[in-house]
Amino acid sequence: MATLLQLRSKVRVLISQEDNTDTDLTDLQIDGFLNEAQTFFATQTKHPVKTAEVNPQEGYDVYTLPSDYLLLRFALFGNPTVQGDIRRLKQYTPDVLTELRPSWYETASASRNRPQSITIISKYKALINPCPDSTYNSTNGYKFIIYYVYYPATMVLDGSSPDLPLAYHDHLALYACHLAYLGKLKNPDLATKFLTDCMNKIKLIEPASTKETEDLYFAFGNSDDLSTGDTSIIMDRG
Repeated sequence: MATLLQLRSKVRVLISQEDNTDTDLTDLQIDGFLNEAQTFFATQTKHPVKTAEVNPQEGYDVYTLPSDYLLLRFALFGNPTVQGDIRRLKQYTPDVLTELRPSWYETASASRNRPQSITIISKYKALINPCPDSTYNSTNGYKFIIYYVYYPATMVLDGSSPDLPLAYHDHLALYACHLAYLGKLKNPDLATKFLTDCMNKIKLIEPASTKETEDLYFAFGNSDDLSTGDTSIIMDRG
């Protein structure tokens, strides 16, 4: 497990500026690059992840996502107490959903049914469609669960570690170097080289580093407490 101090030192070695008293980049600037690298890695690797759930209510189809939401991996809907009832929701963009169901924004009683799809309609809002009716709501035991990539925690202290699978930790330095050469160090060729090296590392590592995690999370209802217990998703059509 790499620490912020170790990663910062690695960046300095890679850019040949190991003396932090005689350098083009301050420690704070490098730390900023490393934290930006974390977010970039999160978008590429689809990690780190959390689960969150909401109690669906009749007539409500738009819900506010957790404040640390970054990307959706998948969503589930169903009654956990009924065998075989939990089903994965289809994921549509607003454009595709409009083509399939032009009336998707309707919440009239006649349009309500069991939700079949999820659409991210803005930065922090998700829409489930069709809108839940009097059967498919929390009163009858139904749940709406999302499995999502969250924004990694910012590394501040020297002993902080990246909020990513361990296999990726050391390679955050490559993306940090890319940012350094793209910016203050002004060497586009080296910036491109470090970005290429970074992407190659991600592709090589991904199958081994994430398979075990994904297998465990896909086993919905397993005995391990992998959920944050987050119930912060709320109804919000406004």
